[in-house]
Amino acid sequence: MAPKKNVKVELEGSLTIQKAETIYSNMKDLEKDASQITFDFSQVTDIDFSVIQLLYSLRRTCLEKKKGLHMINIPSGIQEKIELCDFGSLIELK
Repeated sequence: MAPKKNVKVELEGSLTIQKAETIYSNMKDLEKDASQITFDFSQVTDIDFSVIQLLYSLRRTCLEKKKGLHMINIPSGIQEKIELCDFGSLIELK
């Protein structure tokens, strides 16, 4: 199957360790099938370190494979958590 050009993923709710396995599985599929991925955080209410680590891992994979990764509409509270975990480079991908 040929890679899709651009895939937008609308994340929602509380992104915690309980959802990490599902998020990881979805990310692996996206990483294979998309040439550009955009995550919309407008409906995210919370995020924990495990999911931030997954996003960072996906970022590294996308960079290695020369695929685009963008994160948009990040609420200030989520942005602060990402920065507190020292993964501010994630949100520089707007």
